[in-house]
Amino acid sequence: MTAPLERKRHASVETLERGRLRRVQIIEAATELFANAGYRGTGLAGIAAQVGVTQAGLLHHFGSKEKLLEAVVRHRSDQDHALTEEIMGDGGLAVFDRLHLLAEHNAKRPGLSQLFTVLVAENLLPEHPANAFFVERYRTLRAAVARALEAGRARGEIRADADLDAASRRLVAALDGLQTQWLLDPDEVDLVEGYRELAQAMRHELSATG
Repeated sequence: MTAPLERKRHASVETLERGRLRRVQIIEAATELFANAGYRGTGLAGIAAQVGVTQAGLLHHFGSKEKLLEAVVRHRSDQDHALTEEIMGDGGLAVFDRLHLLAEHNAKRPGLSQLFTVLVAENLLPEHPANAFFVERYRTLRAAVARALEAGRARGEIRADADLDAASRRLVAALDGLQTQWLLDPDEVDLVEGYRELAQAMRHELSATG
């Protein structure tokens, strides 16, 4: 009985691995198509065709277009987590010294940067499928920046009178704005240099020593 059970277990593992790989392929195809045509401009049939599966096969893995969109944005966000943690570090003014790492990271994958920019624009209203995700993402990001800056204030690096919640909002807004300009006009807008200039300005503004 051992051999048949072992073969069955092995077959189950292979099936699970094939399913995982297929999900990754679908997410990658959807990422490319959503970035180029937007969520509303992309049909499930087109995604399925690019992967080489039927639309029914695609729905077997994700259930709906909305669930696929959620998987796409979470996959992209998960890829950024380690870098975000590195940039935040132990907080303080050093956060600004590492901002260029984000620009360098995004400059290597303009398609994913375009994807997020397109999806944010498409999901501004509460009834849009990924609105809640992006609302929570920006809240979490602003809070993380504010906490990192507060750690620097506790060490005496950052001005005691600085409004760190406002600073975090301005920083996130500026980062997104520079990225949008770069995506629209990469020959004129240097993303890495733009992030460096922004970081220098905010470092000077918030520094306790001026």
